[in-house]
Amino acid sequence: MDHPPLIRDRLEQRIQQEEISMSRFAKKHNINVGIISSILNGNRVLSIEQLDKITEILELEKGALYDQYINEYLNDATPDWRRIKPFLYRCVELDKLDCIQKIVSMLAGKSQYPGFLFETAEDFFREDKKDAASMLYESVAESENKQHSERLAICHYRLFMARQGDDQEENYQLAIRFEPFVERLNEVEQLDAYTDLANTYRSLRNWKKVEKIAEILLDKAKMLYDCKQAGELPTDRQPQKPWFFYISYAYLLRAHANEEYKDYEQVAHYLKLTTELDWVQEEDEDTLLWKNRFEEWARANSYAARLYAGEPDVLEEYVEYVEQRPEELLVFLLNVVTAANRHRLDLSTVLPKFKHGIDDLEAQTLDDELYTLQLNLERYARLLYELAVYYLERGQYGQGFGYLLECMEQAQRWNYNLLLLKCTNLFERFRGNAEKDIVAKYAELYQHAQRLLHL
Repeated sequence: MDHPPLIRDRLEQRIQQEEISMSRFAKKHNINVGIISSILNGNRVLSIEQLDKITEILELEKGALYDQYINEYLNDATPDWRRIKPFLYRCVELDKLDCIQKIVSMLAGKSQYPGFLFETAEDFFREDKKDAASMLYESVAESENKQHSERLAICHYRLFMARQGDDQEENYQLAIRFEPFVERLNEVEQLDAYTDLANTYRSLRNWKKVEKIAEILLDKAKMLYDCKQAGELPTDRQPQKPWFFYISYAYLLRAHANEEYKDYEQVAHYLKLTTELDWVQEEDEDTLLWKNRFEEWARANSYAARLYAGEPDVLEEYVEYVEQRPEELLVFLLNVVTAANRHRLDLSTVLPKFKHGIDDLEAQTLDDELYTLQLNLERYARLLYELAVYYLERGQYGQGFGYLLECMEQAQRWNYNLLLLKCTNLFERFRGNAEKDIVAKYAELYQHAQRLLHL
């Protein structure tokens, strides 16, 4: 098997091709002649900056020599971290994930490197270079998997956050893998970890888990708030949100869980607690911002809870509310249409007002950030299902089947298997009202659904 010429041989060949002296070559390419001499004589280990300069001189694509660089200069019995670290940062800049993986594999099993890799992973994570960070966190976690360390827990937390995406089954697996590590985090970081974990289970509609985590979060948040007020917490450890947030958010999570259980008295109780904030002592801008958000959330959730409880008179007020807050349209429509299906409400004057907004919802949802994306993808798919039910039950089959088939596509795309099963049952219920082209489209989708659902 032929091997490519060594990097220094490539450089020497280029000097010979240009048929000029080494000093003139160095001046032409703006590189120190002593450095060239040392490289050619094998007396100098290339820095990443020098490697990039040689790559430029050779008129190669940036990073083209990185694989060779690993083999020729980094792969020692005891690799030099002072050379590896800048190389990793440059690999991230050029998105050379394959080279990062080679470095990780090269350092595997060497006990002196996990600390260095962890610090670098934290930098990458802060810079939102999550794929690169995940490789390093995974390596550190594997090397410390038998230890009961906070660093191991942080690795699992970061992997949990970095790897979540559109696939609900994968998100569930990530959540159950991470959950046992939360208690190993420092007590302040646990607030954010439990919040993130609850949000994931909420997007999965696993309300038992949401309620359980909300209880844990509430107890910890209350205890830490009291400790903070008493000056018993280190000042260098701060959660991502204002301290009161975690108490109010735990109440909000419990309100959402009880809404699913149709216990609207408890919903009202917890929503009230989210906004009873006289006990909050902080008055900074961030705290005031979140106070206002909880008041808005409580108001919107109160409208929804009253609708679900069978109070149609609140609909007009809810419509006026969302007309001033278009960012709430998805949640509003889901609540209104679901309540209409449950209580046989007439939305003939409501839905036409928001027809254009419904058409734009999918594109808006895909632009959301991580947890909003997870929640809103699921909400959008459920809205399509509820719209299908609404129109099919009222004999408006064209619209009904249109929403139903779109819901099936979304459910297959994002792995919402329970919703997909509900779609198949709904179609069979109204199959006799479907046109031939609708039946053909359904048959195509159902064939794929059979593989997903093992039917």
